[in-house]
Amino acid sequence: EKTDEEKLYKHTRLAEIAQDFMHAAKTYGKIIISELFQRECMKTIPSVKIGGKVGGTKFLCQGMLFKLATPNQYVQDWEGASKVASHDLKGLMAYFQCGYQSLHVPLSCIIDYRGFRVIAMCYLPIDENTLIYGSRDGGKEVRNENQRFQRLITSAANNLNLKPHLTGDDAVELYSAGDLEGHIGHDGRFYLLDYARSFPPEPPKSDKSLFKRDQMVKLLRPELVRASEVPLSPDAFSGFSRHDPDKAIHEEEVIAAFEGMKIKIQELALKWDESFGSYTNLDKFQIKLKTELHHNGINLRWMGLLRNYCSSEPIRAVLLTNMVARVIKCDINSKLRTKMREGLFDAGEEQFKHVIRDHYNIILGNLGNRSNEYWKTMGDKLEAKFQDALKNETSKLGIRSSISSIIDLMSLVEQLTGAYLTDHAKKLFFEANGKNFNILISDMKPLKTKVKHMNISILSSAVALSLQAQKASRNRSYNEATRLFMEAHNWFSLAAQSTVVNAATYHEWSNTYYFQAMNTVNEEERMELLLQARDKCKSADNIRSGDYRILSS
Repeated sequence: EKTDEEKLYKHTRLAEIAQDFMHAAKTYGKIIISELFQRECMKTIPSVKIGGKVGGTKFLCQGMLFKLATPNQYVQDWEGASKVASHDLKGLMAYFQCGYQSLHVPLSCIIDYRGFRVIAMCYLPIDENTLIYGSRDGGKEVRNENQRFQRLITSAANNLNLKPHLTGDDAVELYSAGDLEGHIGHDGRFYLLDYARSFPPEPPKSDKSLFKRDQMVKLLRPELVRASEVPLSPDAFSGFSRHDPDKAIHEEEVIAAFEGMKIKIQELALKWDESFGSYTNLDKFQIKLKTELHHNGINLRWMGLLRNYCSSEPIRAVLLTNMVARVIKCDINSKLRTKMREGLFDAGEEQFKHVIRDHYNIILGNLGNRSNEYWKTMGDKLEAKFQDALKNETSKLGIRSSISSIIDLMSLVEQLTGAYLTDHAKKLFFEANGKNFNILISDMKPLKTKVKHMNISILSSAVALSLQAQKASRNRSYNEATRLFMEAHNWFSLAAQSTVVNAATYHEWSNTYYFQAMNTVNEEERMELLLQARDKCKSADNIRSGDYRILSS
């Protein structure tokens, strides 16, 4: 775009298109999940046979492809299958944010409902005959046939700090995971798909029985990979690199990056002890927890080790609360899936309210022995999900009394599951400080359909608001400009939280602060805005250079 008006039009349209896509995906995804256990002939959206079985059951509707995250021979549990779908979206966003206009990715999002996960994407104009890069059969046949595409994927690999390596039975050099597919579509465009293994896995543990699952589920974060001193092979430890003579070198480099992450965990624990050692800043810490971990390339599954290194009891309590909330989310999702199977095609909304109401009352201690038994098992569940979560603890039985508060726990569980109390019930719950409060069916809202998406709509909305604010400022509509700038900063903050490795977010945010500063009369306010502009600009530079140690929040 050449002018601000063209830029405003582009970002407004992008936000609208992305919002329309998410609305349609959410609507159809909810229908697909609701009808999972109906007979095929009775489904509103029947399944289709496209691609391989590992990708899960697939559905086509209104030019959109839906893939149900389903256990398979590699990942045999629902939680792991959902994580693989999450990696697919994360990988897609990483390649999209490389910013190569000739390398196309589909609009995509994830829908969570009733314990199931579906990934939705635009249906691409490709088929089995359009493949020019990667492998669709586990490395038996690997392609890298188009020089122009090779230049694009090489540039993307350099951007993501991924290493070229030999892949498959014929030892073909690739610059990505072996099962990332590149296609020339029937419209002549280059497309990428199947991003679930875009980044290397954690080094395998001694228990080889879990390796196949962990190789798909426990990946290094993109921030850690980009911050590595050397490029890393996403096929390290996998069968795709079985004929690569440098296989051992690739694996040693991933091990070094992984060990570097553990050092970062120790450093972060020390920083948190110094910065948030009292309850004064605890609310701020809770808000920033996930973003701070991801900025440092640390997966949430390492909160247990973090807690082990932290000495501040308030910090340890918040970390424990977050871990317990995620265990509870998995338990609720498991119960919802069971209810779906039991109810088959007659599982109405009220049945799921009963499931969630009962589990919430178990958490609150309202169901006597059932509550006591549930909290007794919490320690084992925490240790299975979060390494070193309870290391050096004398007992596993005092977990409920060690969390930051039952109100904090319930708020987190609501956010993670989409199972919210009504506003009136929540008010009464807060007033009772979470004590002696029995949850009724009437206290439950209908189960929310959760959507995790690319941040296109958020960033485009932020940029559009910024441009509108700048236009209002030029027209001397200062009150309007102030409101628009404030709203733009809120959207930029959301965009930064949703995707921490997007330099464009911080670049546009910096420009917004700079323009606002240049049009502010008050000298003190101007200096504050310029400092914000400088910090966001530094964050953009850090992302481009692969240094995530200092990022604005």
